[in-house]
Amino acid sequence: MNQLIDLSRALCGGGTFDPGRAEMLLDLFSADKALQGGLDTLLAEPFSQSAATPVTERSPGARAAAEAILMFWYAGVFKDAPVADRSAVYAQLQAWQAMYTPAWTTCKLYGGWADPPSLTPQSPENP
Repeated sequence: MNQLIDLSRALCGGGTFDPGRAEMLLDLFSADKALQGGLDTLLAEPFSQSAATPVTERSPGARAAAEAILMFWYAGVFKDAPVADRSAVYAQLQAWQAMYTPAWTTCKLYGGWADPPSLTPQSPENP
């Protein structure tokens, strides 16, 4: 699982990754033989190479696995369908961390939307 988190961090360009969600991602991959093969290919490469390799130079299986990893962490979907707990983890998705802002649906205080964005990645607020 640590290898998957390291690979995810390399592909996503950093961020906070929940080990429980990484375990869910591993389970989703294990249910799809083609994606599992692509994941195995990505895990066999050094992580810096996985992140730097242009998409067009990857095998179709590795390309599909990398896209599945990115969609899982950034959008909370796997194989074009929302993951089971997407609504519970929506505010902690990588998309919000990449924008350095909490999810728009997370109410901080009245008028908080007018405050300038933070310049540090958001960490999960409900560990």
